[in-house]
Amino acid sequence: MRQIAVATPEVISDLYDEKAERRVTKIRLVEPSSKLDALMEVIDGLQWDDEAKQQMVVFSNFVDPLELLQTRLTKRGLGG
Repeated sequence: MRQIAVATPEVISDLYDEKAERRVTKIRLVEPSSKLDALMEVIDGLQWDDEAKQQMVVFSNFVDPLELLQTRLTKRGLGG
């Protein structure tokens, strides 16, 4: 449930697992993401020149938001 607060969930599968006796819904996160929008604003505020380079570390409990972030950074030429 905490994952879907990061971005928009897209349902991949929704089925009843007879062995577990419960419904299982698998999702993946897709754009848009207001939290990643806010993070990009912070990144835009950093200084990116040869004399003063600021660094930041981003933590996440989940891989999907980091993959969305990596896509955004790559589009801006910041991924690597």
